[in-house]
Amino acid sequence: MFSFQCNSPLHFRCLSTKKHSSKSPNTPPPPPKKAFRQFEASQDALPPAFFSQTASKYAYIATCAAEELDVVPSTLFRTSPKKKNSAVKPPPVFLSSSFHYVSPKLFDYRLPSSDDIPELAVLGRSNVGKSTLLNAMMKKKGLAKVSKQPGRTQTVNYFGLFSNNSSKVQSQVKTTKKQKEMTMTNPTSAKAFLIDLPGYGYAKAPPKKVAEWQEKTQDFLSERSSCLKRVFVLLDSRIASEKYEKTRHSTHLLDLAVLQWLEESCIPYSIVLTKCDKSKSNVIKMVNEMCMRYHALLNDEAMTSENEDDEGNYVYQSPIIHVTSGKKGLGIQEILWMMNNDIE
Repeated sequence: MFSFQCNSPLHFRCLSTKKHSSKSPNTPPPPPKKAFRQFEASQDALPPAFFSQTASKYAYIATCAAEELDVVPSTLFRTSPKKKNSAVKPPPVFLSSSFHYVSPKLFDYRLPSSDDIPELAVLGRSNVGKSTLLNAMMKKKGLAKVSKQPGRTQTVNYFGLFSNNSSKVQSQVKTTKKQKEMTMTNPTSAKAFLIDLPGYGYAKAPPKKVAEWQEKTQDFLSERSSCLKRVFVLLDSRIASEKYEKTRHSTHLLDLAVLQWLEESCIPYSIVLTKCDKSKSNVIKMVNEMCMRYHALLNDEAMTSENEDDEGNYVYQSPIIHVTSGKKGLGIQEILWMMNNDIE
């Protein structure tokens, strides 16, 4: 059973309002009450820090999880034991392998029948930067279609991770003029599949069509739960800025609804903040909010377990929060290491 403690913000109070007597001249006078009121107000305005930074500035962990698991955050994502601030190197499997698009034709226009190959999906609101991040993860520009038009991805797209020495199928397929000729690879030899799911929320398409493909996404996630190791949920880090204050409530509620649905569906998921290069001052706010959510989920599970005498409580949200920029390639290696843990 999980048990945790998280320190509350420290509040200072004036212990005595009596004036100091003249017999103790060396005792400093208490600060004005007004100063205390201002200090307490500023402390109340700031939520407690529910996160701790790892060895990478692009990955954070919920403090309560680090305490429960007895993990030192500064040791996570450290690839060099001698250098604390060294750049994170990619896992070996991603150095000896590469991603290729897998055409539905190779699956006979059906979902893979075998559960032996681990699958990892990427999900996010329309225009959250999903395609850009996918291309950065796969180290291939244009493999996932990038568009400024929300709702570009309307189908489930499979990308296989294949060994660089794996045999290729002789047949080739020509795509659009903007894309180069892609060589299809035997899907049964894939080490893992990275799945690009249609975005949810606003999209430039008929509402009926949007509802149809989003319903298919939900069905897909439910049906593939046996081989689906993780879902990376992308959230736009700019939502925390004042510029998006008018649309933050409705937009963020939709994100939270998706996270809650994954939690209730018992599907493991990790939260990935995108476009951090455009909102550096607001990233920490989002990190703290998501770690606070993990803390609340863990607390809720612990309370439920105590009431029902059940020690099998589990939180499906990962305590690790990723901070990324697909455009600048920030935080990509940390995601690959998370994928590596699911593939092995």
